[in-house]
Amino acid sequence: NLSLWIAASAARSMLTSSPDSKEDFRDGLIRSLVQESGFPVACVEYRWAPADPHPAQAIDTVAALTLLTGPLLALEDGTPRWNRQRIYLIGHSAGAFIAASIVLNPSSHPPSFAVPDLVRRSVRGVVYVDGIYDLQDLLKEYPIYSYFIDDAFGKSSQYLADESPAHWTLYPLSTSPFLRFLILHSQDDELISLLQPKLFASRLAALFGSSADDSSEGGRGAAGSFEVDYETLRGKHEELLKLPQLPLLTVKWIQRVELE
Repeated sequence: NLSLWIAASAARSMLTSSPDSKEDFRDGLIRSLVQESGFPVACVEYRWAPADPHPAQAIDTVAALTLLTGPLLALEDGTPRWNRQRIYLIGHSAGAFIAASIVLNPSSHPPSFAVPDLVRRSVRGVVYVDGIYDLQDLLKEYPIYSYFIDDAFGKSSQYLADESPAHWTLYPLSTSPFLRFLILHSQDDELISLLQPKLFASRLAALFGSSADDSSEGGRGAAGSFEVDYETLRGKHEELLKLPQLPLLTVKWIQRVELE
């Protein structure tokens, strides 16, 4: 029963001028994940703003997950190559934002895109790597980032709050019966500070009924669990995808989750 990992990638990073970073996933992180775990891994890309603003990126990722959790694909040649009920998402930077948006519930307002129940039931865990979770707080800390936030989300402060997964809630257990979170962040990241993961961890602690604070080693509640690690990964924002520590840390965490 092999699990499938989805690395939420991007054609280029929202936070750098690099024209193309998908090779960092394909030749670095994905190759290492396959070697360390033996699991099949898929890399999901998506459309980009301003030509295709939010929620186009989430819609594309959901479409890929729907395909990979659905009927057998031609490439499987009649035999399942992965367990469609054991999906793990890994998102870096903007990919972490998308992954959080897929598994959490914007219950205070109508959702801007739909996630099929089958997809949510299939996701067992999410690894967030140096991600963005709260758009308003990101702009408060880094006003210069308005150049890509405006393109993707517009300038409405209410919309930025509504679409930020750090403000969202958990889905009912009936549609997300088993869900675990791992939040990773490098203190050497020059583009996103620890404020973003700490805001997200605090939100998860509240949702899971954990007494853990946002700097703890993790929290655990009746509906699931989460862990944070701001120490193990050391490197700049784009360098993290090439570090051997990232696949090793991820594999160990998923193996632990699979034993629960």
